[in-house]
Amino acid sequence: MIDGEAREEDLTTIFKCALTAPDHRKLRPWKFIVCKPSQKPLLQKLILSSTDVNESSDRHSQLVEQVLSAGAAIQNMIIAAEAMGYSCFWRTGEWAYNKMLQQKLGFSDNAIITGFLGLGQLTASAKTKAAKPVSRPAIYEHFFFLDKVVTE
Repeated sequence: MIDGEAREEDLTTIFKCALTAPDHRKLRPWKFIVCKPSQKPLLQKLILSSTDVNESSDRHSQLVEQVLSAGAAIQNMIIAAEAMGYSCFWRTGEWAYNKMLQQKLGFSDNAIITGFLGLGQLTASAKTKAAKPVSRPAIYEHFFFLDKVVTE
């Protein structure tokens, strides 16, 4: 292990946590590329050789970053609320993508609803109900090390 590098068992725990994220329709579209400190020069080379200095800033990339940021904020609220003993759910689907609802809420035409967060106290009867086990994919179906995926 290189000084400052995360331990393998800690990475496994972190990866498992990622796979507990809300996932609409269980599509699990994620693919994470893990770059170890020893692989940083390779990543830098790939980035530099793939960057067009004349490329302008793209509105799409800004939108994607804003949606990702909102999703991270929602996930952080879920973690905080559940740590305090509340029950939560994150809803998207037809609620979030309904243009008429967006207008009634006063959002602009280019706004995106990233979801609705339901939050409440667990009732005594809800506390006694066992949660259904959630099937999670194998970690290495979604996490790949940089040196294994690079095609130079």
